[in-house]
Amino acid sequence: MILEKFQIKNNIDENTDFTTCHLSIQISLGGFCFAIVDQSSENIISLKEFEFTDKTGTTDILWENLREVYQQEPVLNELFASVSVAHKTPVSTLVPEELFDPEHLSDYLKFNFISDQNPSLSYENLEDKNVLNVFLPLEGVNQFFTEKYGEVTFHHTTSILLNNLLKNPNADSYKQFYLNVNKNFLDIVYLLNGQIQFYNTFAYQSKEDFLYYVLSVMEQMYLNPQEQTVTLLGEIDKNSDLFEACKLFINHLEFINIQNFRLPEDFYTQNENLRPQHYFELLNQF
Repeated sequence: MILEKFQIKNNIDENTDFTTCHLSIQISLGGFCFAIVDQSSENIISLKEFEFTDKTGTTDILWENLREVYQQEPVLNELFASVSVAHKTPVSTLVPEELFDPEHLSDYLKFNFISDQNPSLSYENLEDKNVLNVFLPLEGVNQFFTEKYGEVTFHHTTSILLNNLLKNPNADSYKQFYLNVNKNFLDIVYLLNGQIQFYNTFAYQSKEDFLYYVLSVMEQMYLNPQEQTVTLLGEIDKNSDLFEACKLFINHLEFINIQNFRLPEDFYTQNENLRPQHYFELLNQF
């Protein structure tokens, strides 16, 4: 069963030419979201998110959920100018280029995630050319979307997150500390002089868990919570409990201000529930 969680004001009408549009998709065992951007106007004309209520995490349930999404959203069956798909899975790790060998992908993941050889493992280079992201894609997803759309660009959300943070105009600043907030898990990124110093994902159940990981990483990186600016993105707002909890220990909090898709200024005025820090990995695939 799927549950619609969010959608923007729908700007699709009978005159919409999808052959000039890009389709961005993000998929996980727990949900699916998509954005359609009109490349001629550089405006998002549709964005929706669905939560998969069955949390068993099996491949069969994933395909049932996907079929239900595509039945509910016939617009996804249109012919698009381009399509990109991002896997959102916890199984990924960064590997320095000098240590990387494509014949040993499972070795990079076995300490934290898997111990057997898996032929479906994948990898991609980051903007920081000295680092690669090795990850386990969702089973069968690439084949599903390739059969449906033909040529598709595939990524892992970790790569999208890090690549776009590295392209941030502030990335070359001395120290950049980011929190990418998702429901029940948190990505922490620390850049020093535009180079990745730390990246990891932490599962959390409470705001106390959340703060523990944030403050522990800051301590390990020798960062003072009273002095270091912490930049927030993802599922967090000024009125959230997590934001209030962070304010108790961190003096300088800000929300990321990368202009997704070069959107027109009135986009967020028309969609008041959507802020620039939301759907970062979805909106920066393009």
